Amino acid sequence: MAAADRRRAILEVVVPLLIAKGASVTTAEVAQAADIAEGTIFRVFPDKSALIFEAVKAAMDPTGVADAIRAISPSAPMRARLAEAATVLRDHFNRMAALGESLRSVSMSQGANQRDVGKLIKESSAVISAALGDFFERHHAALCVPPASAIAAFRGLVFASAHPLLPARERLGVDDAVSILLSGIAKQEGA
Repeated sequence: MAAADRRRAILEVVVPLLIAKGASVTTAEVAQAADIAEGTIFRVFPDKSALIFEAVKAAMDPTGVADAIRAISPSAPMRARLAEAATVLRDHFNRMAALGESLRSVSMSQGANQRDVGKLIKESSAVISAALGDFFERHHAALCVPPASAIAAFRGLVFASAHPLLPARERLGVDDAVSILLSGIAKQEGA
């Protein structure tokens, strides 16, 4: 197997393990899940911290999120479109929150990685914002606010309502978040 393929295969198994177990996952567990010898991991990654950083970096790729938002049917009712977009964003946010805990749990051996994480977050956010910009621009006739304001309200409500530090009873469901959002950005609920 080529080095790039081996690297990709390892990263594909690390992400779900980090989500399930956090940074306590062992390289032996990673090797078992990837069906490789544990030493193979260290031929691809210098240490466990680098493995975790690269897994989080791969998971932060916003392409799938942006594609899912762009694929939402423009013919569906606004409520359904917003609910679908909110679900895509919430799933991504929950995944990133789980992986962020793993990243914070390990001591990063290279100080540059902390700066790299900030850069990755900004770049990922920009791609998602662009997809949301396209989404809200397609539906601008149904909005009572500019698309940029709709994006800010949408992202803020979706992320804040699902934040892991909020008690479960204070988190909004997607339907409640969409109802609140529609009352603030849409000209009419059935738009």
